[in-house]
Amino acid sequence: MLDPTFIIRLQDGLPPDLLGPHPHLLFLHGVLHRHLHQHQCGGRGLWCDNYHFDKDADEAAQFSIAFPKSWNEGTITFAVYYIGLAATTGVAFGLQGVSVGDNEEADQAYGTAVVVTDDSQGDATEVLITASSGAVTLANSPAACDISFFRLFRDVSDANDDMAGDARVLGVKIFFTTNAATDA
Repeated sequence: MLDPTFIIRLQDGLPPDLLGPHPHLLFLHGVLHRHLHQHQCGGRGLWCDNYHFDKDADEAAQFSIAFPKSWNEGTITFAVYYIGLAATTGVAFGLQGVSVGDNEEADQAYGTAVVVTDDSQGDATEVLITASSGAVTLANSPAACDISFFRLFRDVSDANDDMAGDARVLGVKIFFTTNAATDA
């Protein structure tokens, strides 16, 4: 049962103890990319939408987020959810972003990419989750109400990326920090 004082506090916005880092999980079936696949994950009926990031060339998917006004407009971090291959090999994923506001040119350059690496655990049907990345700085000085565009890619030139096949990405979790209890 919910504490009645908590309900009253929610009517006025988020309680102050909910300020700070927040995750936002994006599933890639909503992302524009030419390599969307759906396959059955094992024999029990679960189907997974995913993107196959090739082992031989850097491939990318793009997505956008309009962060809440309560976002502090600082750096973000990310973690990638993926399915590897039946081997204990590594993969490297990079993310870069740019924010664009009202009445600004949409043709902006992405910020510097940040790469996170992870090792497959050895089973072709295991869901794997990278560690949280280092800080990603969005280009073009983010401001309240901007839309932020992101480019997620597999970095096959990274020394840790030796997975001998496609990395099947299920989603990306974006971590951002808020500095206000509401968007009012």
